Amino acid sequence: MGDKTNDNNLDRVNNENNNDSNIKNNSSIIEINAPLPLKNHNLQQLKTNLKQEDEIKYSNYIMLSHFITRMGDKTFEFMIPLFLIYQSPNSLLPVSLFGLSITTVRIIFGSAIGNICDQYKKIQVIKLGIFGQAISVGSIFVIIYYLLNYSSITGSGGGGGGIDQSLDLFSNKIGTFLFFILLLFSSIHSLSGLLMDISIERKWTPSLISNNNLLNKVNTWMRQIDLGTEVLGPFLVGLLMTTSNNSVGDGEIITHVNDGNNHSVYLLITILNFFSFFPQYILLKIVYDEVSKQNLIIIEDEIDINNISNTKTFSKFTDGLDLNNIINSGGILLNFDNPFSTITKGWRLFYQQSIFLVMISYVMLYLTVLSPHDVLMTAYLSNNDKTTPTELSTFRLLGALFGLGSTMFFTHFVKFLNGNMNLVGQFYIFEEGIMILISGFFYSSISSTNSKNNEIGKLMFLGAIVLSRIGLYGFELSEMYYVQRKITQNRGIISGVESSLTSLATLLVFVISIIFHKIESFYLLATFSVISINFAAILFFCWCKKNQQIHQQTE
Repeated sequence: MGDKTNDNNLDRVNNENNNDSNIKNNSSIIEINAPLPLKNHNLQQLKTNLKQEDEIKYSNYIMLSHFITRMGDKTFEFMIPLFLIYQSPNSLLPVSLFGLSITTVRIIFGSAIGNICDQYKKIQVIKLGIFGQAISVGSIFVIIYYLLNYSSITGSGGGGGGIDQSLDLFSNKIGTFLFFILLLFSSIHSLSGLLMDISIERKWTPSLISNNNLLNKVNTWMRQIDLGTEVLGPFLVGLLMTTSNNSVGDGEIITHVNDGNNHSVYLLITILNFFSFFPQYILLKIVYDEVSKQNLIIIEDEIDINNISNTKTFSKFTDGLDLNNIINSGGILLNFDNPFSTITKGWRLFYQQSIFLVMISYVMLYLTVLSPHDVLMTAYLSNNDKTTPTELSTFRLLGALFGLGSTMFFTHFVKFLNGNMNLVGQFYIFEEGIMILISGFFYSSISSTNSKNNEIGKLMFLGAIVLSRIGLYGFELSEMYYVQRKITQNRGIISGVESSLTSLATLLVFVISIIFHKIESFYLLATFSVISINFAAILFFCWCKKNQQIHQQTE
């Protein structure tokens, strides 16, 4: 009897929603075309979207949490390589292994991380991500503390100035062992951060925000936070280290690399990152608790493996497998899927998506060295072109500023094109492709003999790369919108596959650079970059020609 009453109430709700959608096409209320598989709930209290003022309030909480997270992550990620260089000043091997380990684990476990975001309760996924980051940062603090004190003890008898031979992580078994433990916890920290990124940006945000314009604004604000903290985080680390190196005694600046004053900076940054997790969790918990009271439901398109039928499924925002039951049973490893089988599953789902070519186009933008932030580009300019450190810093700063400007004007540009996301995406990716093509055209002039033409060519080369950041960050926002709105089911695992592919693209560029490692061979890397980015633009253009009906609803 109760089920029949629920069905009658549901039919009435469906009819009302269908009538409303016919009256107002731009409504943020989602049309319900299938019965809700929700039992023992009062259907009158179920919501398919939140009030706009609530969406704005919750998005502000999420962005504040995102800022705290990014500040901690960027300072920590910048500090660790500096610490490794401090411990082994005569070798780049520790830093190289650090970067390789982070990239490798993201390639292997990206799909599994995304799958966790899809299957388990949202708040428990957040707890898992924050716990993973906290335990890894806490463990790294202990390792750094021990290595700093161990190196101080072993190097105390050196007597003379300069760099002590004991300052090498691989000079003893304890240092080597602790270094690989540091790599382990750094990898856990990276995967936990990826878990948080996918969960918040790809699961929470599109589920909470039904207004497309607000969703685009939140996406742009998050990218602005990313760009801002990318500059502010390293600046804060440098400021702390510079301040610590100013001795109070005679006012002299201590410059030798094994100065103990920097010890406190490494530890302080680690402590600050550790305590940043508490406000991050509190803000997200507030959002989760408030939304839970409103009985928000999420609508997903369920496509069968042969793409023959397309049905809709519904679940509450709070639904998902209970992670606590798995942890309490002690069968964590048995319950989580094999990462390699998850890769197969994730890549199959990735290929089946209607926006498959959109995501591939985005991944191909990582196949480049023509970037102000690329280490290979920096090495080429400093070694071959004798670019000064000031010029390199200006180059990187301008790249960040133009990228920031692109995100600031993104929502206005979307409105200018009447919400047509296909046109928006094409403009940005072709802008980047054309600018990179122009930079490749002027590249040949900077390798010629010194002359005024050479200087002009160099400025045009670097200027075109800086301008290409407008297209890069604009298309990134466009692609994120497609993923958030056009992928409803399995968005987590698909986002994990995309993250794995971007890491794989980055690794591929480094492999190619190892093969063509000579400075004279940089033109091959530049040519490869030009081809990759413009091919990505062509792929997206072809997809748009076949999917001209994909537009954003202007609300």
